[in-house]
Amino acid sequence: MPVAVMAENPVSFQRLLEQCEEQELEAPGGIATPQVYSQLLALYLLHNDMNNARYLWKRIPPAIKSANAELAGIWEVG
Repeated sequence: MPVAVMAENPVSFQRLLEQCEEQELEAPGGIATPQVYSQLLALYLLHNDMNNARYLWKRIPPAIKSANAELAGIWEVG
């Protein structure tokens, strides 16, 4: 059902993407939460934006990647 909703309303997807990107940019110390990284990575992969997904993956600190199984799982699926 959520996929159908997003397909009907691409503005919602764009707004969610912009919010996640903004949260990453405004994160204290330049490091966002694992949840922000997970959502942003999933959104990039969902819309086949592999360039942004790869760049995001490279800038996520290794400690967050290794401590967050969900984030690693999203990357592995992508």
